[in-house]
Amino acid sequence: MALLWKGYQTLLKKHPVKTQVCSAATLMMLGDVISQQVVENRGFKHHDWPRSGRMAFIGLIYIGPCITLWYRALDYLVHGTSKTTALKKMLLDQIICAPTILGGFLTFMGVLSGLSSEQIANKFKKDYKDVLITNYYIWPAVQVANFYFVPLNHSHHAPCEVCPSHHSGLSLSSDSTSEHCRPCPKPVGAPPGVGIIGRSLVGQPHDSESIALFPSRCVLPPRCVAAPLPAL
Repeated sequence: MALLWKGYQTLLKKHPVKTQVCSAATLMMLGDVISQQVVENRGFKHHDWPRSGRMAFIGLIYIGPCITLWYRALDYLVHGTSKTTALKKMLLDQIICAPTILGGFLTFMGVLSGLSSEQIANKFKKDYKDVLITNYYIWPAVQVANFYFVPLNHSHHAPCEVCPSHHSGLSLSSDSTSEHCRPCPKPVGAPPGVGIIGRSLVGQPHDSESIALFPSRCVLPPRCVAAPLPAL
């Protein structure tokens, strides 16, 4: 393990941007694997490997490069290592970067899932507000700590590995091809009322091909037989 870490540090010094981008892709895929196995309890037999692959690919071509370059721009624009500096970086990050990154994520995942432009636009209208609100419940505090305690070369790790359930929610919100019915668990760090827990959805309209993890409602694919959700 020590040898691997030393090798990673060497790559980080020689090729900082490439190494950060590749590590972001790896961590996003790992976060989705953890989400499916721990949060969703799928088991490897029913693991959605294409979904994990999409998360890795989007981390490699979009999330990784954007976050890496954005953090370097933030470090250039806002100097210092104080708590006030960390707070300023967090505000800029959540006002400018978060809405843009999340909007692009939903769009790219729709494209990778084979959705039409009309379907992507409809899903964007339905999911974007909920995903952004959930982001604001979780990430401001995480990012303040990230900008204050973590060196620049490692600060990109936090958005990719701190909250696996967030990756699961993003992926499920943008996934329209799932073949398995899943419960809608209450996300880590969510406020009271987010997620429908212990309620039967039998007879309710199935208005989506996906299950939204974070919004204050759960929708099931039409082919699923809704059953009472477990209390978590």
